[in-house]
Amino acid sequence: MSEPFSEFVEGERVTWSSQAQGYRRTKVGVVAQILPSGALPDRERFPSLYREGIGMPRDHVSYVVKCAAGDNAGKGRAYWPRASQLSRAEPAPDTPAPADRPRMR
Repeated sequence: MSEPFSEFVEGERVTWSSQAQGYRRTKVGVVAQILPSGALPDRERFPSLYREGIGMPRDHVSYVVKCAAGDNAGKGRAYWPRASQLSRAEPAPDTPAPADRPRMR
């Protein structure tokens, strides 16, 4: 099975903003899983997503993003943000960029 075309690759740092209870937060994390249209995140790798209610599969390529434990906004958890809200983040200091992989369209 070929990999879905995606804008981001696993291991790439991304950022997005979320809003809850009147607060807007900018989060930074690393793409941990790329999901093709109609797929759900891996239940074994990301059980916290299922404890909170995962919702329905998305009708487009989406991404599970893992935030570092030391990140105030991320609190060391996995998120399944809207793909349209993601953008590339600057690489972390002293961290090599992810290897380029061929992408299937």
